[in-house]
Amino acid sequence: MLISEHLKPSSVEPDLKGRTVEEVIGELSELVARESGSLDSEGLRECLIDREKLLSTAMGAAIAFPHCTAPGIDKPLFALGISRSGVEADAPDNKPVRIFFVVISPKRDPNVHLDALAAASRIFIEAEARESVIQASSAEEAIAAIARAEKGEP
Repeated sequence: MLISEHLKPSSVEPDLKGRTVEEVIGELSELVARESGSLDSEGLRECLIDREKLLSTAMGAAIAFPHCTAPGIDKPLFALGISRSGVEADAPDNKPVRIFFVVISPKRDPNVHLDALAAASRIFIEAEARESVIQASSAEEAIAAIARAEKGEP
């Protein structure tokens, strides 16, 4: 799975305003709901926050992968948010999260998020890729940085 082929500029926020994980998830839920045309942003927000309460999706190295399932969709939906100042998110390295990559999987195929999270992990494991995404000043620049990382380009 190539994330850059599924991520749309309208689902990318290069300058998150939220200062807490809950606020950031609210912003990104709105993007996913708008992109889907059918999902409720408040329902998505609650689902993602419930998942965070089980165990933080912050992985360390400034990245978090909030995810959940939703009924009524037939393919995974994505959102990407970049926090300029970082958000405390109970990361294992105790550092703030700057990149939030959201995956919403179809309820009938809940494990599809594993493919998406694996693909995203391959991208963001590279410090240079993370930094390129963090430095992106627009949605298009962030997606282009992801596409370069997927191709193994700097």
